[in-house]
Amino acid sequence: MTVERMQELCDGVCDAFRVSGLQLDEGYGGPVAFHLLRKGVTVDVMHYPRSAPDHIFLLVGLGELPLEDPRIGRIVLSLLEMNFQPAALQPPVVGRNPATGQIVLKCVFPLADVTPAAFVEAIDVCVDIALDWRKDFFQEEALESIDG
Repeated sequence: MTVERMQELCDGVCDAFRVSGLQLDEGYGGPVAFHLLRKGVTVDVMHYPRSAPDHIFLLVGLGELPLEDPRIGRIVLSLLEMNFQPAALQPPVVGRNPATGQIVLKCVFPLADVTPAAFVEAIDVCVDIALDWRKDFFQEEALESIDG
């Protein structure tokens, strides 16, 4: 069931974004996954049949932290504030992939409930967040809220 459900999502994403050639990766004992580039943003869709059989994970790469930027403290605070979401069963979270240094937005969805159309919409929302972050690391919004 897992592979068939993931293939359905993969096919729906391919149709909606008019891309071809996306294929499921089925690692031995690892995740069933597919990967794409949307508007220059890396998108990974993963399912872990052994450890999280009822869920699908969407990981969207925001980019690397600008460690040399003098605003780095405010930039990190902006990322932490993204994790402070209103009450939700599975709110999106932001983290840093230690292997790549990339800041990643991770969303979790119940595998049985997510439709290809809703999943495509979620991908585009997350990609737009990534593109916004890449513009100014959310610092323009932060300054606007401070300036009132």
